[in-house]
Amino acid sequence: MRRTSIGFLLFISSVASSLGTPAVDWVATNGDAGFSGGSELTSSPVTTDADAETVVGSFQSVTLGVGASIQLTGSVTITGNTGNLPGNQFRWGLFDAPSAPATGAGSSYVGVWASAPAMGAAGSLVTADGSTANPFSGTASTTVVSASDPDGDGPLFDTSFSFELTITRMGATQISASATLSDEDSLLIEWPVTAAPASPESFTYDAVGILLGGTLNATSAAFSNMEVNEIAPLSDSDSDGMPDDYEDANGLDKNTDDAALDLDSDNVRNIDEYRGADGVVDTGDETSPNDPDSDDDLINDGTELANGTDPLSPDSDSDGLNDNVETNTRTFVDSTDTGTDPLDPDSDNDGTLDGVEVATGTDPIDPASNFGKRVFGIDFNRGDALGAPSQSLCRIISGSATQADNLATYSKTIGDLGVVVTDPGGSNLEFRGANSAPSRAIPGGDISRPFLVADFIGTRQGALTITLSELPAGTYLWKSYHLDTFTDATLGFAQGSSATTPNTIEARLGGTLRASVRPTALGSAGLGTTFISDGQVPTLAFAFTHDGIGNATVELSATESNSDDSFILLNGFEIFTTSP
Repeated sequence: MRRTSIGFLLFISSVASSLGTPAVDWVATNGDAGFSGGSELTSSPVTTDADAETVVGSFQSVTLGVGASIQLTGSVTITGNTGNLPGNQFRWGLFDAPSAPATGAGSSYVGVWASAPAMGAAGSLVTADGSTANPFSGTASTTVVSASDPDGDGPLFDTSFSFELTITRMGATQISASATLSDEDSLLIEWPVTAAPASPESFTYDAVGILLGGTLNATSAAFSNMEVNEIAPLSDSDSDGMPDDYEDANGLDKNTDDAALDLDSDNVRNIDEYRGADGVVDTGDETSPNDPDSDDDLINDGTELANGTDPLSPDSDSDGLNDNVETNTRTFVDSTDTGTDPLDPDSDNDGTLDGVEVATGTDPIDPASNFGKRVFGIDFNRGDALGAPSQSLCRIISGSATQADNLATYSKTIGDLGVVVTDPGGSNLEFRGANSAPSRAIPGGDISRPFLVADFIGTRQGALTITLSELPAGTYLWKSYHLDTFTDATLGFAQGSSATTPNTIEARLGGTLRASVRPTALGSAGLGTTFISDGQVPTLAFAFTHDGIGNATVELSATESNSDDSFILLNGFEIFTTSP
């Protein structure tokens, strides 16, 4: 088997160098003659063949040892059309070619490839098993992870965007892989680091593959900075799968294979604490090997993993109750034995979080024990008439998608009750409405919580106030929906897979902190409107008593800023009462 020699790849200890090795001798493996060679100066394939679609370049063969990685990076501008790039028509991969790639001949490629998503579509990270001619063939591949475009805008023609693919050998039969695609301004999509079997058990790579298909062809693309690097594994003196630095930092023995031991006696092996629940290092789910209770919720890590709760969060379902008091007996005793489900934020499905019920004295197991009388609700919907579409329990504060057309203060009267919503900094409020967009249909019916997540009011000033007037004396429950902050300047839909910055939103009444919420990655695609369920909507709720004198003012504030901005998005709110 001939391998193209281009000099040595650069080995480093932890991250890839910016000075990589380009792939050369590019050929069209399923195209015609007329494809010219690659350029080491530009690290890009060059072609005059308008129908060459799958192109492959060679580099010196690399066989990964355990812990070692190989990484492909590059940039591309795709021309020849307008609008969004067709889905799955641009793919990039690292392969073990069966022989030196040749024009018109390509088969039995083994490796990993990623596909760019169209607007809203799934982009996949895929392993190719070497059984067919086309290394990007779906019939010869296994999808190991998919993700969708977080903002629904997709990579665009005539826009430069960069791509990356990293493969790491984890052991005798397994790899991990990850990929990213970014445009000039932001991360378009990030496939998470994902474990996958090596199929077959090959850890050798010597080819870069690029697919331009559908309405695209090789003349549509201008590549630059396309490089391949091998990343050497960290030092592991005892070859137990845990780096020396990690063992030193966590009280393990770097000179003895202690991977299968359990230093902190929490029924989780040292190696499993290092890799985390998903078996892949550095994905954020790793527990401490020298602390039996990593989240300090009085339940050891092994028990949490066995029960399905999160060993890194004292409140796995984000309902305001620590896991150790949610005994799941279905009988409420007191605040230390709630009987609630630690994996269900609303154990009795009455629309109120378990933690709010416990704090306010209602029974979190009994749906009849709640704040059952709804006083009123507000939905910030820029495009609908009063009461529409069908959400008869809500009223609407209208606004424009153009901030300059809005006010800093809006008011609404419902019966005898009044509400004033304002940006205390005096800036015009921003609205986002999408009920009419078919791709953003909201599941769940007319008055479900997912339906309420269709439209937002927003501010970049980090504060909103909601003043209630003519509120009778009584005990009330406040619920506000979809409180988020994130870095996208378009104030688009928040998604767990996007380049978002979670923030803590606090609610005060009379200057006293009453509740807070910090949204996290939710559902299979974050807060994508076609993926959410009732339990995934970030809801801030608290009970309060009003004496009927004067106004009641709720102050919402974001605790962190994103550069110069501190976004708050608020979909709406509702008020319930226990008063007759």
